[in-house]
Amino acid sequence: MKEIFEALRERFDAQVDRFREGGALKELHDLKYRHCFRVSREAEGIASDLGWEADRVACARGLGLLHDLGRFEQYARHGTFNDRVSVDHGDLGATLVREHFADLLSQTWLRVIPPAIRWHNKRRLPADLDPELLPFARLIRDADKVDVYRVIREHLEAGRIRQLIPRLTDLEGPPSEALVGVLLEEHTADYGMVRNLADLLLVQACWVYDMHFPPALRRLLDRRLLEGLRAWICPTPAVDRIFAEAADWAQKACA
Repeated sequence: MKEIFEALRERFDAQVDRFREGGALKELHDLKYRHCFRVSREAEGIASDLGWEADRVACARGLGLLHDLGRFEQYARHGTFNDRVSVDHGDLGATLVREHFADLLSQTWLRVIPPAIRWHNKRRLPADLDPELLPFARLIRDADKVDVYRVIREHLEAGRIRQLIPRLTDLEGPPSEALVGVLLEEHTADYGMVRNLADLLLVQACWVYDMHFPPALRRLLDRRLLEGLRAWICPTPAVDRIFAEAADWAQKACA
């Protein structure tokens, strides 16, 4: 299994090296490069905690490494990670894996990794997803969220959230009433409703309702990742309720 991952890593590095300039990656390319390795470790750890067999754990590790492959081409072409105004990085990543990594993947892994990448960034998974694929699609979404929470908190604390998400122009405004209403009712909202930083953080707080595996939720709670978002929004009864209900749901899902 180790040899397979090392072959994937070597091929992955070769793909990423195409985007280096003078031997170095641009800041946001480098951020995604490091994110891919962290998500790989998270996916491997969650799969191990779930008691998956060795081949499935190894597949989860490889999936984590490759899940954001489309981000590098997306940013190089469009100068943004915003799928709404550029290209769907999940769809692009799935295509790139089939084009450049298929010879390294077993038939089982090939049935799982590209489609899981395709679905990892969608608002919801389809109800009729193949049973063989479903646990991997859920796992990569969980592992990805765990690290994105960490990245967001890190950039907030460093005063660098605009560098991470340049389209965020309003960092001080209160949450949008329409968005808050949708989140209280549905626990999810379209990113098209996001108007400022507070809106973004509230949408991300509600990601917990789309997390499936207790080991992932336990990581979120143990690392106090929700609190890392909550600290940056002015308190209101509605905001307090959204975070309290999200934390309560996560606690119960871990029980």
